[in-house]
Amino acid sequence: MYFKYYNNTVMTYIMPKKTIFRYPTERYLNVVKQGYKDCKLDQKYLKKALVNF
Repeated sequence: MYFKYYNNTVMTYIMPKKTIFRYPTERYLNVVKQGYKDCKLDQKYLKKALVNF
């Protein structure tokens, strides 16, 4: 799903069904990390979110 936020197009993911919590796989985390790099996002937020992993 895409929407506008402060004149930027933003993509979000909505999970329609609740599932049991599972830690993300290393493969998934690598995809997210690459997305941060590709979009030139500040990785400090990602690193902060991953402190407990």
